Amino acid sequence: MLMLVSACASAGASGDHGRIRTVLQISTPGQGSLPPPQLPDVTGEFGARPTIARGVGNPPTEPTIAFLTVGTGPRVVPGTRPQVRYAQTDWKTGAVSHDSWAEGIPSEILPATQANLNIISLIDGVQIGSRIQLINPSGDGDARVYVVDVIAQAKAS
Repeated sequence: MLMLVSACASAGASGDHGRIRTVLQISTPGQGSLPPPQLPDVTGEFGARPTIARGVGNPPTEPTIAFLTVGTGPRVVPGTRPQVRYAQTDWKTGAVSHDSWAEGIPSEILPATQANLNIISLIDGVQIGSRIQLINPSGDGDARVYVVDVIAQAKAS
């Protein structure tokens, strides 16, 4: 297993996502992996409903991506809304606020609110078949925690 933690900053260009802390965790398919440091524990395999633990301590102050499983399919094309399944919880309480597995069908990711558009843009370039954990700080010391299975490519929006 290889774990790489990096930080990048950009200066506001078109398509820029601001400061993004990225935690990459690569695991061998079928071997499982440990959760990235300081992020809520996630159990369950790609395609199955995840269980997301409550966050411990303070959440990251920047949007954070953790690759829990790296897919082998093509990369998500920027500007598209891929088909996904996702669960959303609250960092501090662990309360589930949305679970698309309960709906029984894949969906396009997230309603198009401004906060969610930032999350949608972070999926650009992720490989189909990946399970990722996204942390979106709310600015009040809390954060939304998403676990997203990237299922299929979608048409450009």
